Amino acid sequence: MNIFVASFILLAVASGCKTGGQHISKQEKQLAAPILSESLLQKQLNGVDFFARGNTPASWTLEMDFGNLIRFKSLDGTEVNSTAVQPINLPAENATSYTSKATNGDINILLYEVACTDVLSGEKYNKKVVVTVNAKRYEGCGQYLFDATLNGKWILEKINNKTVAAADFANGLPVIALNMQAGKLTGHDGCNTIMGDFEVLGSKIKFKPLASTKIACPGNKTENEFTQLLSNHTVDYYFKDGQLFFYLPDDSIIIFKKNE
Repeated sequence: MNIFVASFILLAVASGCKTGGQHISKQEKQLAAPILSESLLQKQLNGVDFFARGNTPASWTLEMDFGNLIRFKSLDGTEVNSTAVQPINLPAENATSYTSKATNGDINILLYEVACTDVLSGEKYNKKVVVTVNAKRYEGCGQYLFDATLNGKWILEKINNKTVAAADFANGLPVIALNMQAGKLTGHDGCNTIMGDFEVLGSKIKFKPLASTKIACPGNKTENEFTQLLSNHTVDYYFKDGQLFFYLPDDSIIIFKKNE
């Protein structure tokens, strides 16, 4: 092996994430949400829902506040500030797209479901990011930010302001356990064991279809109600007075309290 070929292989390994072409194979395993660094925790507290950074073709950063702004800035002088936009899923590309028009440039952001490592900092992210501003392409890594308070077990307390009672369930009040690092939900609905995958998208949680066992519980009065509201839905979440609130697209509200 000559020196040129060896150097090329080392550069390819050091890059951490694939940067050639925009198509990412669905077979590539998505990295679970990494633990947030202190700097990313601070950004999350300041309302940032997604953060990305890169060095190709110049050093750049991207911040998205889904209820407010998209901010992109590069050391090559490119800077775009635009209003927040709704994401578009691209199943064929295994990616999510955000496209916005601003007075100082059109911006398209592609988030690929593939693990990525920032070359300079060594930080691990779970999204490859490609940003195009006025036809100029930038590549790097990023991830949705999240509130780590979500981690742990939560007991169902209310559905649409109606308090649920343990007596209504064969196995007591329903419980969900959220594992942020694995992106896994486990628990029970007051009768059957439930399980499924989820991803935190800043101030939202995207639940995949939830599976459950099929034990019959004739005494249950509200069996499966809250799991049906969550399964295969994206919900807004927030905390208030120690409670966890899920706000659903149909205006339903589910309230949990922490299982201490």
